[in-house]
Amino acid sequence: MIRHFSLLKHEVLFVTFALHEAVKQNNAYITSKLLFFGAEPMMKDTWGKTAFDYAKSRKYEQILQVFEVWRNLACAGCWLVLL
Repeated sequence: MIRHFSLLKHEVLFVTFALHEAVKQNNAYITSKLLFFGAEPMMKDTWGKTAFDYAKSRKYEQILQVFEVWRNLACAGCWLVLL
């Protein structure tokens, strides 16, 4: 989990995750590695979005393919929300 802090008040402004950042950078390699090593694809950031939400809204085809492969390997019930 990555937290961004305000230097003046030491308040957490928002929370994001490594998987979200890999997706936002359209990095299919890092996305697949993070999923392989246990990153949780259904975690939501401060704005209530999952990493899959970002890939879908930005139409990152390679990332969507990574999620498709991962969905086929993972528990089907966990991924019903994405369909």
